[in-house]
Amino acid sequence: MSRPRTAGVLWLIAGFSTAGIAFFIVDPVTLVAFIIGAVAALLLGLAFLFRPSPGLATWSNVAGAAWLVAFGTITVLNITNPVEEVLSLLWILLFGVLGAVAAYRWGTHNAA
Repeated sequence: MSRPRTAGVLWLIAGFSTAGIAFFIVDPVTLVAFIIGAVAALLLGLAFLFRPSPGLATWSNVAGAAWLVAFGTITVLNITNPVEEVLSLLWILLFGVLGAVAAYRWGTHNAA
């Protein structure tokens, strides 16, 4: 599997996971973060699968940094919740960051 396709699949996993968990969020601020994150991840994933370009790696880096800050903060704030909730947040955090890292590696390799 090529690197842009790998990044796309990782972003899609993050997006679908975020969208699925958003149905169970009751806090309005967290819900907005989940909806925005899901839309961004799904758009990035589809873009990497169907129209990969080096400029897309830059957008993925920006989204990955925002993803790390947003979902890292949500994870830390909810660390005292039941373990399945924390693991769900870690799952989302992990796949978003891995998608950004895969895109970054492809972008730096592609630019050279």
